[in-house]
Amino acid sequence: MRESAVYQEILQEGLQEGLQKGRQEGLLEGKVKNNSLLTKLGLTIAEIAEELDLDVALVNQFVANQNH
Repeated sequence: MRESAVYQEILQEGLQEGLQKGRQEGLLEGKVKNNSLLTKLGLTIAEIAEELDLDVALVNQFVANQNH
């Protein structure tokens, strides 16, 4: 089963999605956590997401996690 082309394709897609999510989270952490200027300027979650070219839900989740 693990040698099948379908399995390998699905595995590769999962790995790519994981890498993309990791890149987005790293970008978000680097630009928001280490540079709180965006939040100090009073930008909304949507504005931060737009500025960083990230999904609003991802930014919202990150900010919520930082507040705990």
